[in-house]
Amino acid sequence: LYRSGLSAQVRLEVLDWSPNQRSDLAKVRLNLRQNTLNELDVLYSALEGWGLMKALLFGDVGSLSQKYRWIIKYLGLMHLFVVSGLHVGFVYFMASLIAKGGWRILPQFFISFFKHKDVFSLSLLIPVVCFYAYLAGWGESVQRAVLMLVVWKLVNLLGIKAPSFNVLFISLCLILIIDPLALLSPGLWLSFSLVLLLLLYFDRRDRGMLQALRLQVILSLCATSLVLGWQSSVSAGIILI
Repeated sequence: LYRSGLSAQVRLEVLDWSPNQRSDLAKVRLNLRQNTLNELDVLYSALEGWGLMKALLFGDVGSLSQKYRWIIKYLGLMHLFVVSGLHVGFVYFMASLIAKGGWRILPQFFISFFKHKDVFSLSLLIPVVCFYAYLAGWGESVQRAVLMLVVWKLVNLLGIKAPSFNVLFISLCLILIIDPLALLSPGLWLSFSLVLLLLLYFDRRDRGMLQALRLQVILSLCATSLVLGWQSSVSAGIILI
């Protein structure tokens, strides 16, 4: 069942439990990640598309029906439900907006404590991004994205004028120092190759509306399969969410 990607519910009944076994079971507590996801299930389970949103946000496909799992596999879109650097980037973008707005309304005491806007921004961004990565399960792609982000922000904070390509190379070296066997991982080279292509794309001289339109066309083409595949059963607005 696991290899085929099918859902199954297993019910275990233990007869004649000893008092110690019952006591041990009562002491079992869910970790923070499971408690948080369960709370979100309670809050949003009434939404028809919550299972899909949860899968897109946290990579948890357990709430998806068998029908949706079949559709996802049929369309070859299972990779969209694996939390990656794209998700981390969105969380960073939202947290950075909050940090910029918060810096403007901070009391003078906090401003004098942090002394610089970048220090305040980093102190907010890193915990938020790491907490989201924790909720998403700390997958390898998430670890790589968080490491790239931290290295990039630290380089900026220290005032080092380093090109983005150097930051990418430093992140790659750190990953290989921590885990040399990652050199054999196809996912590692796929992640860094994609980021390298994005850097090459945004390194062009044209800026502003022309670049935004070109990027939007690329993203729209990537999302076309989603829209065409689920338009009849799921609102396309979920994709935007």
